[in-house]
Amino acid sequence: MERKKNKKKRKRNIFMYLYSHLFLCFFPYVLTLNSPIYLFVCLTTFLSIYPPLSLSFFYISFPYFLMFLHSTFLFTYIYIYIYVYLPSYLSIHHSVFFYIYFPYCLMLLFFYLPIYMSTHLPTYLPTTHSVFFISASLVLCLCVSTYQSVHLSPNVPRLLTSVLLSR
Repeated sequence: MERKKNKKKRKRNIFMYLYSHLFLCFFPYVLTLNSPIYLFVCLTTFLSIYPPLSLSFFYISFPYFLMFLHSTFLFTYIYIYIYVYLPSYLSIHHSVFFYIYFPYCLMLLFFYLPIYMSTHLPTYLPTTHSVFFISASLVLCLCVSTYQSVHLSPNVPRLLTSVLLSR
């Protein structure tokens, strides 16, 4: 009986692990749609399914709100400050910082900064560019998360293989 409970708990933990990281990958792109409906759906599903990550949700979403509400370079610098210096004050583990925020830093450097330089007001993202950056940052997230899960937390692949082999 207890073994079945542990098995269910393991499956639930794996689901939460994958779901939270997929959410963290796609949340900035939901914000770029500039639609409160998408934002509301994401907020409600995420916070209702996995409330312990609400702090990290706020921590990730806050710089994007700043970027889309204001169109000055000042907020870009605040964004970089929040992403580079704040984790050390909050004592967030460096591997977690790297593997969650690295694609967003790349996206900021290669996409948002040119828009700020040319227009100063990124009101919309062209479809081709947004599709390219969604796929590129998703691939980056998958690569870095695979590296992190194999080298830094070996329990996750073990849990995944045990669930797959048990079926």
